[in-house]
Amino acid sequence: MIFAILLFVSAALLSAFCSGVETGLYRVPRVRLVLDAVDGSRVARGLLWLTNHPGLFVSTLLVGNTVANYAVPVGVAWFVIEFFGYDDARINIVVSLLTTPVLFIFSELLPKSLFHQMPNRLLRIAGWPLFALTVLALPLTWALYFISQWLQRILGEEPLKVRPALARRELRQVLAEGEQAGLLEPVQRDLVQNMFAYGSDPISRYCMPLRGLRTVQIDLPIEEAKQIMLKSNQQILPVLHSRDKRLVGYYEATDLLYNTERPKLRAASTFEDTAGQIAVLNKMVSQDTKLGRIVNSTGQLVGVVLRDRLVAQMIQRA
Repeated sequence: MIFAILLFVSAALLSAFCSGVETGLYRVPRVRLVLDAVDGSRVARGLLWLTNHPGLFVSTLLVGNTVANYAVPVGVAWFVIEFFGYDDARINIVVSLLTTPVLFIFSELLPKSLFHQMPNRLLRIAGWPLFALTVLALPLTWALYFISQWLQRILGEEPLKVRPALARRELRQVLAEGEQAGLLEPVQRDLVQNMFAYGSDPISRYCMPLRGLRTVQIDLPIEEAKQIMLKSNQQILPVLHSRDKRLVGYYEATDLLYNTERPKLRAASTFEDTAGQIAVLNKMVSQDTKLGRIVNSTGQLVGVVLRDRLVAQMIQRA
């Protein structure tokens, strides 16, 4: 009897899990998943991958619900046999009718309602069990997944064409609500939209050649460096090694012009040319550096970026 009850409860919990997760995946804002994934959440990355492959997670939840729906009557029949000592169809029907409202409330209505109200919080908890269920159900779902992919190609309905539009629409909705609530100004809303639109662009699109800036050698007298700074109208002055002309750092205008002694040589951050614009800007702010070296895969300098110029370009788009 214990095993019959365990089978019934396990099937009911599986049905509740699949029903709730399905609602949560449709309910959770995709922008929130993207932000959590950028912050390093593995659960968010997995959920984002599943939402980008709807055929797979729909097939997985369909298999889970089907197994649960078949296991529930088996558990009921097993319980009747263990409790009464014989199999009676009429008793099975009566017990099934008595358990149906319970299953409807606790395996369908309640989990869907909870995941509808708190999709972000509950999906964080249900993420790893969902991934495990996806792997376990893969022998049964791979055929359904490939059939859905085949139908998408025939009908011309590719999810990859729909996802960016959905993400932009959800982002605009979130920002519009923030503006209506008085949390954002219009220029702030436009700035955030531009960050999402252009933030993933490689920094190589925004770098400039080092020769586009006035530079000085590290052994140049300070008075001459001050004169070059004044004539250049730059906020920073890149400093080169006197022998191999490599970039070793930079002087800031305030340090150079208002100090009688040799100013502090500030280090420039180094980034690969494939790094995203927002990632570079965020690192430059966190490291409190105003000059960045952009190198290719072999470590050769391809250009430099100025933090103030990156910020100005982002604001101008807004």
